[in-house]
Amino acid sequence: MMGLFGGNYNKPGPGIDKNAPPKKGLALFFDIYIRAFWELIKLNLIFLLFSIPIVTIGPAYAAMSKVTMLMIRERPFFVFGDFWAAFKAEFKQSFITGLLTAVLSIMMIVGMRFYLAAAAQNQMMYALWFLLVAISFILAMACIYVYPLIVTVSLPLKAIYKNAMLLSIVCLKHSLPALLVIIVIGGGCFLFFPFSIPIILLLLFSHIAFISSFTAWPGIKKYVAGEDNSEQND
Repeated sequence: MMGLFGGNYNKPGPGIDKNAPPKKGLALFFDIYIRAFWELIKLNLIFLLFSIPIVTIGPAYAAMSKVTMLMIRERPFFVFGDFWAAFKAEFKQSFITGLLTAVLSIMMIVGMRFYLAAAAQNQMMYALWFLLVAISFILAMACIYVYPLIVTVSLPLKAIYKNAMLLSIVCLKHSLPALLVIIVIGGGCFLFFPFSIPIILLLLFSHIAFISSFTAWPGIKKYVAGEDNSEQND
């Protein structure tokens, strides 16, 4: 695999000291990220290709999350092969999740616009607007965990959503920073469109999935996978 600057990570080298402490946090994130950079570009392009019918965005994102979860867990992976397998295997749950996410997003956006406009006439409406913003943040943090859960553990959707909500709160110190980073990345692409088109085509979605997977896996491993050892497609 070629690294970010063209380094060959399959080339024999001096190795790692067996007594060296394992990398954690941002050090681990960037270690995996650099090794997986070119694969993330491929993954982003495959995701966009499979999302062309629009209704397949949910299954395509789940399939992308499967690959990024394998990256994060440092398991062997084949970008297209694992993507295609997960796209088929998780189609039903991820299709429903994608549809539900779209509906909730539209409802939240419409609700926030309504209460913000109404606040011009009645300042009490600001309280409802702030409440809706807070709910939106909680749901957005839960979304970080939903797709990694779908592709990692065998659970019904109701249990997936419940675990995603709980993990977003229990792991708040990771969930909130990850969400803010995702908002900055996505917001930056929106603000600088169309100049951001190359980033959207090559990097945006796979990087969001990578950040989400890195954020979600420790919580899933500690609180969910330990109780449900029937992990899928390992």
